[in-house]
Amino acid sequence: VSFSVEEGEIVGLLGPNGAGKTTAIKCICGLIEPDGGRVRIFGEDTTRCPHRAAGFVAALLEGNRNVYWRLTVRENLWFFAGLMGRGGRALKAEIEELIERFGLGEKGGTQARFLSRGMQQKLALACCLVRGTPILLLDEPTLGLDVEASHELRGMIKELARQKTILLSSHDMGVVEDVC
Repeated sequence: VSFSVEEGEIVGLLGPNGAGKTTAIKCICGLIEPDGGRVRIFGEDTTRCPHRAAGFVAALLEGNRNVYWRLTVRENLWFFAGLMGRGGRALKAEIEELIERFGLGEKGGTQARFLSRGMQQKLALACCLVRGTPILLLDEPTLGLDVEASHELRGMIKELARQKTILLSSHDMGVVEDVC
């Protein structure tokens, strides 16, 4: 596979189940090494300098498995921000804004395991955003959602495209056509 994504773009990676979309995203994240070739993010090689390259990306991998089930909505957001060394008063305001923006206001103190699938997906996306990276890698972000929740999440992703560079993988042509 060979492609590039320019800053500010939202690009779809479309293919059937088992085609290697998730594997490609994991290579971009530096979670697995590619069999050959190179992955570069802002010039940083993800194999040679994985920590520097990782500072540029936040990934939503394989649906709602990106959050800690026993942590509350707020605790998840603080945790993922902390992984990037973020903290302080400004972050507290940002977290509260993300909770409201994603419609999780009444659920801020609720453990992730007690949220609906759609709310878990919103939380996973908010956890990507709170990291403060310029690039979002979204692997099948609407997987398992009902029609209404899928359309709502698609709208949120389109809004994010104004601020972030996004690579979105899906086997669903409708999602890619709508968002990318």
